[in-house]
Amino acid sequence: MRRDDLARLYRIINDRQIEAGQMFTQQVLIQQPTESNEQFQDRRTRVANTFITIVTVTGSNNEAVIESGEHFLASDNIPDKILTVSYSTITGPNSIGIATPPNRMTLLLDFSRPTILDFSKLPTYATENTSHFQIFAASEPWFTTLNTRLTEFFNARRTGFNWLHQQGIYDLFLLIVGLPFALWLDYRLSTNIDTLTMLTVLKSGLYIYIFIAALFIFRGGIYLL
Repeated sequence: MRRDDLARLYRIINDRQIEAGQMFTQQVLIQQPTESNEQFQDRRTRVANTFITIVTVTGSNNEAVIESGEHFLASDNIPDKILTVSYSTITGPNSIGIATPPNRMTLLLDFSRPTILDFSKLPTYATENTSHFQIFAASEPWFTTLNTRLTEFFNARRTGFNWLHQQGIYDLFLLIVGLPFALWLDYRLSTNIDTLTMLTVLKSGLYIYIFIAALFIFRGGIYLL
């Protein structure tokens, strides 16, 4: 995804957020007995203006930049290397005491990459990615419109390589690429190893060491995909 994609995503969400603000002020806000019509309209405008979309961009150094407006996503204020981007329609209404707006959503884009040779995670598992979105709506048309547009947006940007990160794919590549590569590397270096003056058991250990090292090289290459 490019920066203009992030800006377009903001427009998709914020258009629905503006609509949510209009529905809230029309259906939820009630004119108080002590308010004049002018005062009530002013209050409705102030409340509607809080229905904005907040974006939080976190860089690879874990420094977070929080702002609103699609222009922000094209500015130099956001990090060059982005770790996550989150969109929220809840923060604005929260600022005036609306804890749970009737129509709200959150979205997280996780651009992090797995750590090479992270021995705390088995490579056979699917690649971890926390990207997701959640929509809570009191209005079915509001939910349907936003859900449809977000789904279309992400489907249009599928790379076709998602299967590479599914569970068991590493085992498949290990069988058809990793093990043959390790055996090939042992074969390529066998001439040099055989010329070494050392005990046979040490030569055998060297073959095993090269074989294991080749598997680690293969694992690192898989993580870079």
